[in-house]
Amino acid sequence: MAANERAYLEGTHDYELSRVPMSLRRGLYSVVAVIYCWVINPAPALTGASIADKLYLSQALLAIILGSIVVGAYSIPVGLAGTREGYSTALLARLAFGERGSDLIAAIVGFANLIFYGVVIGIFVASLESLLGLEPKTLMVWGGIVFACVMASSAYFGYRGLDILSKVTMPIMLVLFSYAAIRAVVSGGGWAALAAMAPKETIPLSKGISATIGIFIVGATLTPDITRYARSAAHSVWGSILGFALGLGLITSLGAIGAKGAGTGDLVLILVNAGLKWIGLFLLLISSWAAGDNNVYSADLAMSKLFRRPAHYFTIITVIVGAVTAATGIYYNLLAYLGIIALTIPPVGGIIAVDYFLIRKRHLVKDPLGTEPRLLKVNWVAILSWVVAVVVDYLTAVVGHFGVSGLNGLIVGTVVFYVGALATGQHLQLREV
Repeated sequence: MAANERAYLEGTHDYELSRVPMSLRRGLYSVVAVIYCWVINPAPALTGASIADKLYLSQALLAIILGSIVVGAYSIPVGLAGTREGYSTALLARLAFGERGSDLIAAIVGFANLIFYGVVIGIFVASLESLLGLEPKTLMVWGGIVFACVMASSAYFGYRGLDILSKVTMPIMLVLFSYAAIRAVVSGGGWAALAAMAPKETIPLSKGISATIGIFIVGATLTPDITRYARSAAHSVWGSILGFALGLGLITSLGAIGAKGAGTGDLVLILVNAGLKWIGLFLLLISSWAAGDNNVYSADLAMSKLFRRPAHYFTIITVIVGAVTAATGIYYNLLAYLGIIALTIPPVGGIIAVDYFLIRKRHLVKDPLGTEPRLLKVNWVAILSWVVAVVVDYLTAVVGHFGVSGLNGLIVGTVVFYVGALATGQHLQLREV
């Protein structure tokens, strides 16, 4: 057995700073299971509930479906690039943003995942307190520390840890979350009754779409972290469609249905109220764990690129930041946080995909040893395109209430970068001739 493969199997190396060899690639079920377990957790369900509180059910479901399709479509090209090159998102970012320019992207993506891990932990501990009948914040400090460590344990072993956990828990979560939504429909008087319920307050449909995009646009940007282990391009594409477009739409919709039928998007609480307390607690644990370890994993990969050290070195940092963030109660401002990441993250994946498929056309100029692509130090065209995208998104969607935050920035960033790259001749400099 080759030394690098033996190191991987011993859990000490996850190819965080190099390509994943084809001999270690996984099948479709592995890719879909890991992505599904990333998205099937309480946070998207609660987002669906927030949307349903402000829209009729049919409008809420339409917003969720449209937002999920955007996220799924966005994840396909960037995920495919990860499969073709065997690179994580942080390493792919080197191609578009430059070796040092991509450090900025790694820092942003790493920080977003660190904070979101705190959101996952916070939601888990708050839900656990409620289910156990404890006063709010009783377990938030010590419980946050304990469960932050537990949920990060599988991510310590890299993709292998995520793979094992996800394959086991995905079918269980699908069945239990769906059953909770069915209970909500029944308790709410049937589908017709739920559809007729007027919202407590109204928001534009675009806000519901934006919230859906925001809840997992970071995850979609990080699709290469998972699809770099996909065995084929087809597995990568289907993983994006089934995992993000379908999986995200499903769990967010179930939360919206739960809010209309049972008055809460907390699907675990619906099971508890139905007399299934221990099943609900079990579902809460595995869904939070399976989602949280993905955030730890991607945060570790980003920081590994940023500091040029093995990914598992940073797991303890992620645990500490996650526990502290959870204790601050950031999850109470979930929609505000989602608005920020929808503003800043989407252009990153768009720029990576445009650079790879349209500028380089998948032909990478190799270094003299022929092992790594030749990189710019800082690609200012990409950096400035990202800045323009964020500013335009803020002025149009946030201030001007025009379009959808996240989608506006994604479109602007990719167009500006493509035009700028052509104007500066990058399509000739970076393409293999």
